[in-house]
Amino acid sequence: MWNDQFQWLLHIPLRKLVNIFDNKEDIENQWSKVFNVLHIPQWDTNDTKYVINSNNGLLLLDGFDEIANEIEKNTGLQQWLQHCTINENYCVIMTSRPNAICSYLNNPQILNVIGFQSQDIQNYVYAYFKNIQIDNGQADLLIKKLNDNPSLKLLSHTPFYMKWNWMKLNGITSKPNEEMIFVIFEMEMDYLSHIAWEGLRCGQAVISCKIQQRILHIIKSKYPRKDISVISQWHRINSFGFLQGQESINPSHPMDPVYFPHLTFQEWLAAYYLVNCLYESSESDNHQQVCSILINQQITPKYAVMIPFMAGILYNNIENKRDPSGSGLLYFWKLLHSSPPQPVSIHQKMLHMHCLDACKADTDSPFLPLKIQTCHKILVGLFKSLLITWIYFDQDKEITHTERSLID
Repeated sequence: MWNDQFQWLLHIPLRKLVNIFDNKEDIENQWSKVFNVLHIPQWDTNDTKYVINSNNGLLLLDGFDEIANEIEKNTGLQQWLQHCTINENYCVIMTSRPNAICSYLNNPQILNVIGFQSQDIQNYVYAYFKNIQIDNGQADLLIKKLNDNPSLKLLSHTPFYMKWNWMKLNGITSKPNEEMIFVIFEMEMDYLSHIAWEGLRCGQAVISCKIQQRILHIIKSKYPRKDISVISQWHRINSFGFLQGQESINPSHPMDPVYFPHLTFQEWLAAYYLVNCLYESSESDNHQQVCSILINQQITPKYAVMIPFMAGILYNNIENKRDPSGSGLLYFWKLLHSSPPQPVSIHQKMLHMHCLDACKADTDSPFLPLKIQTCHKILVGLFKSLLITWIYFDQDKEITHTERSLID
């Protein structure tokens, strides 16, 4: 695509650069560290000098939103990023979620990328299975799974996640088998979801060894080895192969900062962790922490994707009969609507719309308890009223009063 326009193109995931720079370094040394973490085969110092001094290169800097919390306190990363964005010899494409915009870009052109449309997802699935010569029955199974799960379908608008979803589903032909995966890998899921939450809470897309060690200590206490012949907890977790960044070979404990394949995975796993905390005793610190998040920090930007994922997981718990009474989802909605009134309420209402969408805006499925059906019907009515107020540029004074009835 770019062969005729640029001498070279570099794709650089920004989360890989968070911990590599010192505060005072020359730019050539910084670039050498960048290429070390990219692991480009047969790269040498001459290639590095060529990139620094050439006149026509394209930098694809991927995931600014994942380092936005680090940039102001990381002067080395800040220096390198400023060098890239003000250098007239480079063209720069930077990807980010809308909530994090890089201030170093000079008069940027902003494009919204929406990924696959729904029909594109279906076409991609059938083409993918045809290319790898697998029976289309698997393709139909995957498409049904995506249609039944809004959270997975949301991820599947990006091809990378589309393939991951199939890998997750591959070999699963019935719901009991699917549930069994969470049982077999209970310890691994416990560890991954816990560090995902701690990293997100601390604003770390690249999760420090300190957090990993602390969570590993909890895991060892929760899942003790029966005897020395049983594989160690850390070896099982490390062999799971989901985290990236672990450079040390056969480590006996966490030795390198790690990160998830994408921030979205970290957000889903963090949601999975908080949902489990929601089911704990109301006296526990974990339970009180998730309640505080849902009541007092629900419109915090870094939780904007995680909280709707929580709604989707809680809805699936009802459908899969893990929580047939719907107590978790009902409690979730009650906490969301216990939040103090916001000066600008639109952000709060948009969050509630995303959460309802994660629950398929379901108001009549037979497995859904009557209280949940009623709650969802009220929410749908509220959003209809909100749309009417936007159309007529007026304020609907009934919304707040009706919305508060959800708490009861």
